Amino acid sequence: MRSCTRIGLIGTVVLGLGAGDTPARAPDGHGVAAAWLVVTQNDTNNTPESVAVTLPVSGGGLRLRGGSNRGDYNLQILDSPAEDVAAGVLLSSVAENGRDNGEAAFPGANFGTCAVDYARTGGNAGRFFIPVFNAPVGAEYNFNVAAAFFPYHRWLGGYARNSGETNGGANDLFTGSPGLVAGTHFVDLGGGRSRVDLTSLGIHSATDGVLLVTHGKNEDNFALSAADPTNGAWTVFVKDNGTDGAGTEQDPVAFVFVPRTNDLVVSGKFNGAGAILLHSGAAPRFTVTPTGAGRWRLAVPGQSPASGVLIVSAEGGGLLNRDNLVSYQPDADGWMIESRDLPGIPPPLEAVGSEPVASFVFIPLPVPARLAPENDGTVGAAPMLRVNVPPGLNGPSRVAIWGRALPPAANTNADFTIVALPDTQFYSATMNGGTPAMFQAQTDWVVANRTNLNIRFVTHLGDITQRGQNGGNNVEWRAATNALYRLENPATTLLASGIPYGLGVGNHDQTPIGGGNTADTTFFNQFFGVNHFLGYDYYGGHYGTNNNNSFQFFSAAGMDFIVIHLEYDTTPEAAVLAWADNLLKAHPHHRAIVTSHWIVNTGFNATFSAQGQAIYNALKGNPNLFLLLCGHIAGEGQRTDIYQGRTVYSILTDYQSRTNGGDGWLRYYTFSPGNNLIRAFTYSPWNGQFETDADSQFALPYDMRLTGPAASPFLPLATNLPAAGAELALPWPGLTNGVTAEWYVTVTDADGNTATSPVWRFRVANEPPAAPNQSRSVTGDTPTLLALRASDPNGDALTFHLLTTPQQGRLVNWAAATGQVTYEPAFGYRGTDRFTFRVTDGQLFSAAATCNLTVTAPPDADANGLPDAWETRHGLTDAWQDEDGDGASNLAEYRAHTNPTNAASAFRLLGVQRDAHGHPTLTWSAVGGVRYRVQIADGPLSGAPVFTDIARPLGAELNPAPWGAPATQSFTDDGSLTGPPAPGGRLYRVRLAP
Repeated sequence: MRSCTRIGLIGTVVLGLGAGDTPARAPDGHGVAAAWLVVTQNDTNNTPESVAVTLPVSGGGLRLRGGSNRGDYNLQILDSPAEDVAAGVLLSSVAENGRDNGEAAFPGANFGTCAVDYARTGGNAGRFFIPVFNAPVGAEYNFNVAAAFFPYHRWLGGYARNSGETNGGANDLFTGSPGLVAGTHFVDLGGGRSRVDLTSLGIHSATDGVLLVTHGKNEDNFALSAADPTNGAWTVFVKDNGTDGAGTEQDPVAFVFVPRTNDLVVSGKFNGAGAILLHSGAAPRFTVTPTGAGRWRLAVPGQSPASGVLIVSAEGGGLLNRDNLVSYQPDADGWMIESRDLPGIPPPLEAVGSEPVASFVFIPLPVPARLAPENDGTVGAAPMLRVNVPPGLNGPSRVAIWGRALPPAANTNADFTIVALPDTQFYSATMNGGTPAMFQAQTDWVVANRTNLNIRFVTHLGDITQRGQNGGNNVEWRAATNALYRLENPATTLLASGIPYGLGVGNHDQTPIGGGNTADTTFFNQFFGVNHFLGYDYYGGHYGTNNNNSFQFFSAAGMDFIVIHLEYDTTPEAAVLAWADNLLKAHPHHRAIVTSHWIVNTGFNATFSAQGQAIYNALKGNPNLFLLLCGHIAGEGQRTDIYQGRTVYSILTDYQSRTNGGDGWLRYYTFSPGNNLIRAFTYSPWNGQFETDADSQFALPYDMRLTGPAASPFLPLATNLPAAGAELALPWPGLTNGVTAEWYVTVTDADGNTATSPVWRFRVANEPPAAPNQSRSVTGDTPTLLALRASDPNGDALTFHLLTTPQQGRLVNWAAATGQVTYEPAFGYRGTDRFTFRVTDGQLFSAAATCNLTVTAPPDADANGLPDAWETRHGLTDAWQDEDGDGASNLAEYRAHTNPTNAASAFRLLGVQRDAHGHPTLTWSAVGGVRYRVQIADGPLSGAPVFTDIARPLGAELNPAPWGAPATQSFTDDGSLTGPPAPGGRLYRVRLAP
């Protein structure tokens, strides 16, 4: 004989997920698939768009099928919904104590009944759905409901209906658990009554468990049951929800038996007084509290509506309960159950005295509830995953958290533009018909079209001017600033730092022309140097001590870019190319553009210049490099190179040989992410014309999809975490900005019930980097390598930007990618110094940080003013001796940073010359890193002159030569700092400072 006792556990299995998969379902300990269905009514029509059904609590694989509509909610359990009917029985309950959908036809609160039915594909096969009706009208009406599927191989249950779907026909088609036989265990009595008799299996209706029943047809009927203590069976009734009294109606019915010995669920039965008539387990694990006529509050200690699903089955067969509909709805950590008497409109609450009210089963589902992050929300770095895990019914649960970072989605962002300004030298110089107004027209056009073309960057291709130093006349550079500085105007660009731009140094910007890295570029650095761009958020940094080689950042369409500008040089410098290579490697997620004055020549399949070939060879190994831009050679040209499957375009644009010095022609490139194209346009703002021939207007394919490789499988972030009904928090470090991450949770309780959450996702936002204030003690009279500290919450590569320079020394070899820099205090200085800096991750900047320096005297064991290391190096110890006989003591030689054993290295005035205006220029022997202060004394030259310092900044006084290197230094007194000399003449003196 079959005994329905505690159901054996099934081991929990969590399967790995492939790309794009959803979490695999694991079998539950009790084997029941259940869900709470919350229904939102969108309109009063009967279409799938009329309702939105969600499952706040679900488990065991019960899920929605498409096509639900007004009062009909489609469900699925197995992989094929057509197999569901043969595999188990579905029960349902109205999970809402009245509802007002605001319908004119059914005003006010409505109450209702629900059933189960299936769309047939065969006698015992089909797809389950839950039909819902209001009562007593009997019209389809939307209510929240609960559903539970009991598999026949785990539970005793069945579904009886008419084989021909005849309305009112005998229930002659029975599908049920193995061993249950129609005519024996289920008997159709006709007239809307049937009997479930399990006594042959040793089960008595009065003592061994509860029977739950549901009407089994898409009709406004409902089912009730009553235990017969005399024969041990149950009588099942089907009633029309608009009728009164004991009358019944022949219709299908579904049922399941819940044994009291099964402690994997909580089941019971209670009467109108709240007395517990039956319960599972040795003692009740629930309470029933009457709260008024026809109302009872059910509570399961430690459980709540969020931790499982409640199915309630109306009891009948009595005088009062025979025509009552029963519903419930969640009430904090319990459920409020109501019994209403038909056929009132609305049906009133009714106390049923000592008659049974309902049987029920609470099906625990250890469903984790997401607390944070918000689904589809945006979070900062190292997000904290927070879930609430309901307590297990029979012990603590175990939790596993799974996650994966998704490759970015396809790029559907808006088009954007970068502008290239080629060879403006004749505009700046007013030569060959060119005028400064043409240059201004170009930048005015950029500003005017910033919004409609979405202009994100401007690059100047070099030859800003025709004559770089121009004999000391900066007129061409003033013309250039009058044009280019317009890009920086916040009032017209509506950008705090203006439109990002960078400049390549061309051969005509150098003196001598084409002098390369040894040429004089003083004017370029005066007007477009490091100090000019410091503070602009797009400025990345520079190579060496000037801005001849620089880099900038910009972002557009969800992509980050780095633009490197390299100085013209016919003999490419390996150190500069290594610097550029390191930049690209330090910013691998920034798409890279390189501008240099001469990279390729004219024509299609253009040849490289020597520098262009060197640039390409040095940088081609970086996957982010895709575009090289240049000017220099009059005309247009381009070439395409493919390295390791990656395409790099090199493009020449130069119109200086055309009429009027170029007629204002410029090139702009519109990037179209949605089409994966770069479209080139050639346009003159001066004459308002486009040039549309094949080498002036064209399109280049370029992959701007943000999609990387296929999504990786979900990986365990944590497994086997204990959870005793509490919140769990787990940090997820290592996610970079812009990444979308997915995660889900599986919870397995002590009974083997496993619930899997939906897959949630969030996007990791960029957080600004941080740079702390730092302090360092350094030894005077010697360079010190500093390593600045900074961090980024997202783990992004950082670039260091200098904001203010030291006042008592200088910084050399600034490594923007690493934060290393050498500090050289002015020779002889002791005291404090400082400089400020900040860092950027390419999008956001840190707050300014200060590096505080304390410059201390070098070790001097004999306290004679000569550092020990200096004495050892030169082999002397007497501070007052003149070792080389040049008239300067060893102490004076040390203070001047000269060689005490070489008379030629003495600090001395070398000469004075006057220019055409009569301004004197003093020249003296100097040493790199030593600060020299010029003094003057005005008045009669007789007597003891009184010298005063000429106030000049550090940069003017500190010798710029490499530290310790012999050099010369000069000062021209043009009167701007000193005024006219007093009658009687002027004396000059140069001293060491401080």
